Amino acid sequence: MDSLLEQFLPHLRCPITRGSLRSVAPAQLAQLNDRIARQELRHTDASVVPEPLTEALRSDDGQYIYSIVDHQIVVLLESLAIVADSENVVPQPIDAQKKIVLDFYNEFGWKKDEDNLFKDTVTFEDRRDTVARYWSQCHLRLNRYLPNGQYILDVASGAIPNDEYLTYSDNFAVRICMDFSLLAMQEAVQRLNGQGVFILGDMTNLPMVGQCLDAVISLHTVYHIPKAEQTQAVAEAYRVLRPGGKAVIVYSWKDAPLMYGSMRAWRRLMRVMRRLRNKRSGAAPVGAAANGAAANGAVADNPAHPELFIAQQKYDWYARELRQPFRAQLKVYSALSRSFSNTFLREKTFGKQVAGLIFRLEGWLPGFFGRFGQYPTFVLHKPTDHPEKGN
Repeated sequence: MDSLLEQFLPHLRCPITRGSLRSVAPAQLAQLNDRIARQELRHTDASVVPEPLTEALRSDDGQYIYSIVDHQIVVLLESLAIVADSENVVPQPIDAQKKIVLDFYNEFGWKKDEDNLFKDTVTFEDRRDTVARYWSQCHLRLNRYLPNGQYILDVASGAIPNDEYLTYSDNFAVRICMDFSLLAMQEAVQRLNGQGVFILGDMTNLPMVGQCLDAVISLHTVYHIPKAEQTQAVAEAYRVLRPGGKAVIVYSWKDAPLMYGSMRAWRRLMRVMRRLRNKRSGAAPVGAAANGAAANGAVADNPAHPELFIAQQKYDWYARELRQPFRAQLKVYSALSRSFSNTFLREKTFGKQVAGLIFRLEGWLPGFFGRFGQYPTFVLHKPTDHPEKGN
């Protein structure tokens, strides 16, 4: 077992029993592998364990076994727990909406294109030179909300695709990366040269004891979780914080007022202009689908991609369920949607200068742009006198 993982082991817990975990002894591992060879062991989702174990952890009661891949990646997903008493397994498959996200990243998002770029990055990020500095500054502004300490958890870290993301652990001794994509974790291991703790886990059921981390960061993750579980995901991030710790969560509003209003006005203006041009030229009206694509700033190099589950909520969810219970402050990550960026921030219309001005405005009024822009940041601060104990 990797030394950093071994050091962090007392802070891990079984996602099913909520009890502690311990290493599987070599003799027991050999017995388990004999049963795997006979196809007698199954996961909780009823799938047969396909390969022998090189290392593993077990729950206190010995009922659940969790494999360790490549000495560093510990598999702590409830659906992939190996059941010691596999004859009585009641299948508990992964949630269908979560599986859409998992399949997207395993089959598409964390694979690379011919330019050695992750397809997720190419698909969802505006990578033009015109706005490169703006988005880099948005990534880096999150550092001002992070404390320092021993452990920072990067929830749904993915492959850590941007260099700026590496800076989030600069003031911590150990970075813990967690995702439910094995491909993502294998890429993260390479990205960090193995210097971290790597966990397959679910943000709505963090496999860690309470009050064990100094900081949690999560970018563009919570709105890919079913709405009914989003508050639970935030609660889990808060639960694992030590008193005085902070969680920084980047979200995306549904129908963000500034972006929704500006793009709606732009579409209306484009329709009026087309009608005037068509009337003067006598041309047939342009179809609604083409109008919509142009108005939304669709770019030619944006590749088709598999379905990805998204469940954005509006501000009232934050105000009702996050602000008071978790002492959440509303800040800004970026006020801009990709549609707005592609449509208005162009070289010939002084896009770099406009983007720089927007970034400064966001800095002056972070609460306003967090409330009305596209991407808010929720900053959760656990007070030093917080009474919570244990798991």
